[in-house]
Amino acid sequence: MFLLCQSFVVISLTLFLASSPASLPSSAIDLLKFQDSLPLLSQKLLPWNQSSSSSSPCQWPGVSCYPNKSFQVKALNLSGYGLSGVLNNSITFLCRHKHLVLLDLSGNHFTGVIPHLLVNCGQLNTILLNDNGLEGSIPADVFKSKKLVQLDLGYNSLSGNIPPEATWNSYQEMPVSKASCEKRPFNLKLTQPIPSNKHIKTG
Repeated sequence: MFLLCQSFVVISLTLFLASSPASLPSSAIDLLKFQDSLPLLSQKLLPWNQSSSSSSPCQWPGVSCYPNKSFQVKALNLSGYGLSGVLNNSITFLCRHKHLVLLDLSGNHFTGVIPHLLVNCGQLNTILLNDNGLEGSIPADVFKSKKLVQLDLGYNSLSGNIPPEATWNSYQEMPVSKASCEKRPFNLKLTQPIPSNKHIKTG
């Protein structure tokens, strides 16, 4: 009887460890932390679940991974999910994905300022934050990344001037340091079709 009970305890412990968050890849854990940082309603709108049939984040809605890589997240497309919350409180978990190159949070209800912590997402080449409720000015730190080729902040409630850092000393189309964000809906698009010919568009 003692041996039977002992075996049951061992089996139960094994099953618990197999289903615990520790068994998930770190990329999945960081995504779940991002989800947990959102308001409860938004958590329910985001269909990620550690107890789902697949523990691979590459199978989760909105998540794209590199082929033949070990759970490395390449792109996160959460456009139009109806998510809300203060983005500045949540972005840090997404910046932990060191191979993430595209972040699309457009068409949601995020509020607060544009996160200064985006400077820690230096691997991103595309950031889409348009069609939200973001306020305040554009932090100059966003433009420190040499990999950034597209930034869309349109249809938010931004104010102030476009930082002179946005010029990267190589823009030719307009004096962006004098441009204003006060027109609503303000639309800022940063694109780089050719590495030697970066340009910025407002409208």
